[in-house]
Amino acid sequence: MKIRVISILDRITIKAQGAYLRKMEHMTFTSIVRQRNGNFWRADIYDKLGIDNKSTKEKKRIGIYCRVSTREQTLGYSIDNQKNKCQDYMRLFNDDYVEPIFYIDEGHSASTLERPSMKQMLQDICDRKLDEIIIYKLDRLTRNVSDTYELLSMFSKNDVNLVAVMDNLDITTANGKLVVGILAIFAQWERETIIERTNDGLLQMAMEGRYPKSGSLLGYSKDKEKYLTINEETAPIIRSIFMYATAGYPLSDIRIKIKETYDYKLRTDRMKRIIFENGYYGEFTYKGYVFPDVMQAIVSKAEAMEARKIVGKRSVAYGEEQNKFYYRNKITCRNCGNILGGIPTYKKSKKYYYYYCKKCNQRINQDLISHQIMHDIITHTDKEDYKIEAGDILRGINKLQRKLKTVSRQYAEDFLSDEAYDTIIRSVNLKLNKEKARFGKIKIINGHNWNELSDEEKRGYIEQTILTMCVDLSRKEIIKIKYFESDSKEK
Repeated sequence: MKIRVISILDRITIKAQGAYLRKMEHMTFTSIVRQRNGNFWRADIYDKLGIDNKSTKEKKRIGIYCRVSTREQTLGYSIDNQKNKCQDYMRLFNDDYVEPIFYIDEGHSASTLERPSMKQMLQDICDRKLDEIIIYKLDRLTRNVSDTYELLSMFSKNDVNLVAVMDNLDITTANGKLVVGILAIFAQWERETIIERTNDGLLQMAMEGRYPKSGSLLGYSKDKEKYLTINEETAPIIRSIFMYATAGYPLSDIRIKIKETYDYKLRTDRMKRIIFENGYYGEFTYKGYVFPDVMQAIVSKAEAMEARKIVGKRSVAYGEEQNKFYYRNKITCRNCGNILGGIPTYKKSKKYYYYYCKKCNQRINQDLISHQIMHDIITHTDKEDYKIEAGDILRGINKLQRKLKTVSRQYAEDFLSDEAYDTIIRSVNLKLNKEKARFGKIKIINGHNWNELSDEEKRGYIEQTILTMCVDLSRKEIIKIKYFESDSKEK
């Protein structure tokens, strides 16, 4: 009982005093293999040594923190093993304690302290509900050096001891704090090394044309070797998303149309990610590099850029009059390629609606667009119920257009003077515009012509018919129209 034990190579001296022996136990007996029968606890050790172990201290309040990341779960890193080791330590080296509080973060990385149970534990520490925290290893707490020192400062400030069972340390001594700092540096180095190796491996996969992420994107299928191929069953969904986005449909409307057409549910935030995924036009971007062989293009780059431009433009509010702008988000400027925004103006107590290019500082009246486009829309759709009437108007238009060509040829061959040419051209164009205006009287929806439709019906008709159109603002003319079911049509 009064024998002093000296271990020369370990540089350890154990005196037969209870208070000192408790500290040495933390240093020398951290891994105990015990059985349910034939074993004894720490109190029995003191009894055998004849040391008075009675204490009037309050029961110690202990928290046990366990963590395992998603990757470690796949490697069999067990939460139960951590809990058992921490409980063994607690029972061996504590005389009297309250039942421990377990803080378990399963499937969380140590790269940040933003973990549910970690935040709860730190709050309990600040509320002074704990005296000691027991962890399996220091890297269960964090792998970040700055976070380690932040936690140590918090523990010290709130008189909470930290014990790492497998690392043989606690922070009640200066040496313990030093070792904690050193281990934290190595833990962070190990984490960063793993990240670097993982990133190198994933980049190598992408260089080989394989998809380096988990799962696969909508529109593609992934084989066992992680190569992507276009899935012809779901690829049409992707094409439709880009098509409707280019046509100016809100994401909420696109979601409804996709559900109606393909019976496939998509959230609006996911559709936005799809629109801004470079891989859909064949340029898969990963960790700052572009890999052209990972994802085959489902849509063209031009179509993808146009859809993004439209989605970004939708942030411009039209207010309560949004249905008054029949061609909103569909008109681009021929000069700069920008999408035209809608602006209303008042003239003599009457309201007019214009489409305006901020960059070119030019605009075009909506009525003028409707006047120019209506005959083209009707001839394009070519419905049987007004085909005969439209054909009669077209014959008149074709006759006037032939006359324009004849006059232009005569003028080029010097058979007409400048004054005569201008007079004839103005007269023919006036007749041509009147003839085109007749299209506005053709009944296109539910027995009503364009002028009889409500603003909502006009907007809906344009939405279903026209994808985009290009306008020459200086000449106030429509240059190109692109319809949903066909290629672009030059005017």
